[in-house]
Amino acid sequence: MRAAVAGLTTYFGRYTVGTVSHTVTHVVEGAMSPDWIGGKLVRMYRFIPLGRIELRVVTRLLPPIASRRAALASPLTRSSNSVKLSTV
Repeated sequence: MRAAVAGLTTYFGRYTVGTVSHTVTHVVEGAMSPDWIGGKLVRMYRFIPLGRIELRVVTRLLPPIASRRAALASPLTRSSNSVKLSTV
């Protein structure tokens, strides 16, 4: 049973469909991972034979607006040749 659910991620919530961009944006209202709640997941879609639809991952997870604002407000530090986001 453990192998059957390894890597399984579940969530639910509202979604919007971008008919021109062929995207579905899920607004996560509940999830196995509580840190997903309030975030957004964007998927590309296309119709395939036999009346089926295929979804492809565009974003893994866009955090809730408050988290994104906190990250943007965090100071940047330079370490070796890379730039790192400091935690506040």
